[in-house]
Amino acid sequence: ANSIYWAARREIPGIGTRIYRTWMPNAYPSSLAVGFPSGLNFCFDPTRGALAYAWEGDYVDRWPNVAGKFPRDAGVQGQIFFKAPEQPAFRPEDAAPVKIRFRGYRVEKNQPTFNYEVNGLAISETISPKPDQSGLIRHFRVETSEQPFRFRPDDPRRVTVQAGAAAWVEGQLQLPARSVIEFNVFLTRKDP
Repeated sequence: ANSIYWAARREIPGIGTRIYRTWMPNAYPSSLAVGFPSGLNFCFDPTRGALAYAWEGDYVDRWPNVAGKFPRDAGVQGQIFFKAPEQPAFRPEDAAPVKIRFRGYRVEKNQPTFNYEVNGLAISETISPKPDQSGLIRHFRVETSEQPFRFRPDDPRRVTVQAGAAAWVEGQLQLPARSVIEFNVFLTRKDP
């Protein structure tokens, strides 16, 4: 029955969001593997302060982490449909080196929210499946301090500003100083 639900891209009844802190491929050892019942999964890397990649398919194979003397990366079981660039998406306007501080996460209504800072910029990022299960929605709520920031998306067409005084400048979302801005970034399984 579970495979039928998964093939139909429907949530499996009774299974909530799974979160496992582990070693993940192409991420730092303290990463979080998150799996939704719909078969959408992602790796959040708190050291980089970013969603590292997302895949559709089964949740991670944890056997490499627990078998043997030395832990190895958990196995990604599915097709990766998004990979984040190595450079941080949030950058201060003064081009200062980026310092990331992970503040933790919480799960409410099966949706994880990650809290972190980039050079004093307070970020709250909630990641959830799109209503039609065709991908993920990254909802950002950012509070800028005394300095403005920029958010550099992979594709500006996939960003929608919900609230705040953000403006597009040269393909980047400018986040003015002393502001609260909310915006979404959509990650789809396949390009439209």
